[in-house]
Amino acid sequence: MRKVLISLAAATSALAVAAPASAQIYGNLGPAYGYGYGYRAPANYGYGYGAVRNLQVRVDAIQRQISNLAQHRMITPSEYRSLTKDSREVERDLRHNARDGRGLTQRELYKTQRQIARLEQRVQHEVRDGRRWGYSW
Repeated sequence: MRKVLISLAAATSALAVAAPASAQIYGNLGPAYGYGYGYRAPANYGYGYGAVRNLQVRVDAIQRQISNLAQHRMITPSEYRSLTKDSREVERDLRHNARDGRGLTQRELYKTQRQIARLEQRVQHEVRDGRRWGYSW
């Protein structure tokens, strides 16, 4: 009898602990406060400030990398100007698309990610285009 009461008490306490967790609301709650600034955004604008900030960090890293490569003379001055121009265009497009206050649409997010990926590939290509010991200008 004692073992039955102990196991019954353990089962009751497990149910008492699990009951509040089962009362949580799941699913789509619809638009909420913030509209893309770290909170739940409307369905057509699901990529808010966090996504924009992440992309901006990637662009900043690319710009730093371009500057470092130019300082160490691993890319030519014309390559530096071209890469810098392209990185500024990506940054300008990102700011333009994100400035409406609602974040990025899925299409804008995908387009910006592709632009950044192409720019990263281009930077790597310019570094590996045959000059291993730098460029003297």
